[in-house]
Amino acid sequence: MTGFSGTRDKDFSYWYHNAVRLAIKMGIHHQSFNTHEIDSATYRLYQRIWWTLYSRDIMLLFSGVENKSLLGSSTESLIALPPAEMWVPENISPSCASVLPPLTLLESLYFVENCKLATIASQCLSVAKSGSPNSLAHITEAFSTWHASVSEPLLPNPGQDPRDNRWHMVLIATSYRFQCMLFRWLKKHWEAKDSLLSENANSCLKLAMYELDAMIGRALAYDMLRNLPIAFLICAPAVLALHLEIVLKSAEPDDLKSRSLIYIQQSLICMKQCRDLPQIQVALGVAEWVLAKKALLPNWSREVFPNGETPHHTVRRSSRDWFYSAHNTESQIHRSQDDLAETGVGLDDFLVFGLPENMMFDY
Repeated sequence: MTGFSGTRDKDFSYWYHNAVRLAIKMGIHHQSFNTHEIDSATYRLYQRIWWTLYSRDIMLLFSGVENKSLLGSSTESLIALPPAEMWVPENISPSCASVLPPLTLLESLYFVENCKLATIASQCLSVAKSGSPNSLAHITEAFSTWHASVSEPLLPNPGQDPRDNRWHMVLIATSYRFQCMLFRWLKKHWEAKDSLLSENANSCLKLAMYELDAMIGRALAYDMLRNLPIAFLICAPAVLALHLEIVLKSAEPDDLKSRSLIYIQQSLICMKQCRDLPQIQVALGVAEWVLAKKALLPNWSREVFPNGETPHHTVRRSSRDWFYSAHNTESQIHRSQDDLAETGVGLDDFLVFGLPENMMFDY
């Protein structure tokens, strides 16, 4: 969960990187993996381990926690994704039962669909980097096809209370977060090459953003945040950063900026309710710092600033300094950005926002 949450805990990094190294060294990810020397139960365990690592790798790449994919983009020779039934251990020892409760069918189906999403996001990232003019259509179709194929037990029933089936909401929010990252990159990639393609990508980006906004609003309306996993909660700082980008760009129309300010407030409310999570707390501090410096939302300018700083003190201190000091790690990205140059804050400063452009080309 440490890695999934987006933090840079050194213990997580150590064990995660070693797990990836051992898995690749053993070759458990290949379809040609020798299964004659192990029993079927061990092989199923290896399958689960590999797909857990693979989906984690893509999630960390898109969240900006990792600089590049550790496992590469090719999925052609990967072992098949096990069905949901194989994710449930047959026997759980009494000593582990208290910390490892049995998975429900919905939880198992959720993880399988989450792995499918990670595979789609990885493939779409490769397509986006290819520079094909059809990449936008390919990405839209890929996610639409997945959306229509979600396992039936995960689909909400008409009139069903969303609190009774949170996993479908988490999956859909994750898919739109992936799309936001991809569409934004395509928009910026085509800005100087093809204005029409860039505008089309921008339109798709805004649609994905508004879908995320609607889901965050629904979670707030039903008071679901406490029961939703981090995979959903990190959508709030992501879409907030995208709306800030709109508000801080002079070329955007005023009515669009006004709409973004409304959604920024909604994301702030969501993040304040989840501020006990370190990554949300840091992202909230960055957002409030920018809002105060630019006087975008006066009612929020008196909120808590990082380490108790006021806007006056924060101006003299780079946001990156305290952003990374919150994780006791040095910044791995030292570069200027055009988007928020006047504020001194780049979108990459928003934890779990990604997808920084310099990461994309290391993929």
